[in-house]
Amino acid sequence: MPDTPPDETTPPEDTPREDAPTTCTPEMDGPCNVVLQCGCAAGERCLMGEGDIEMCYATGTDPLDTECPAGTDNCQAQMQCLGTDGVHFYCMQFCYTDDDCPAERTCDVGSPWGGYRICGAAPVVCDVFTGTPCPTGQACIINPPGGATICTTAGTGTAGADCSTVGCVIGTGCYSSDGGVTNTCLQFCDGSHTCTTGTCQLRLGHATIGYCG
Repeated sequence: MPDTPPDETTPPEDTPREDAPTTCTPEMDGPCNVVLQCGCAAGERCLMGEGDIEMCYATGTDPLDTECPAGTDNCQAQMQCLGTDGVHFYCMQFCYTDDDCPAERTCDVGSPWGGYRICGAAPVVCDVFTGTPCPTGQACIINPPGGATICTTAGTGTAGADCSTVGCVIGTGCYSSDGGVTNTCLQFCDGSHTCTTGTCQLRLGHATIGYCG
């Protein structure tokens, strides 16, 4: 099964579709649909399998956001164990629109699998410059395009580092400033936190906080 979808901190290049299929239509070449969870037998769920096609597997019991070791998957239906930074893996939920996601979450994480998208992290009021009050080992970032702050796994990448497979340190976030060609750790900025290099770009959907670019 695939390990790493596009980093969930990267602004998607497209937008969620406005409606879901009315029949059990796979987006790839498999027999089932990972959002609608149709096409599999009782006790099975639809996942993205080898060859990037939908396949039927046994339904698991782990709920949304449960951390799961790479290569294992005991997630509930409509969810799959996916990577956010190539190191950390969690049960993430597939979606077409915001209505497919739990309350306060949006269908804003792109995937390489046709029209399928992934529900973003739950919003939380946190400080992007210090990470407070996110749990130890997590950073606070801005989740575009809505501009809500969320907690996500912190990494070792400093400002300017390629974050395609490595997370970013607190005070920076993994974003694309070139239309999705590259993902880079970019320094957060506002009226009180000036840029070391570049100027403050308010392109994340937040009213006062942006990134240096």
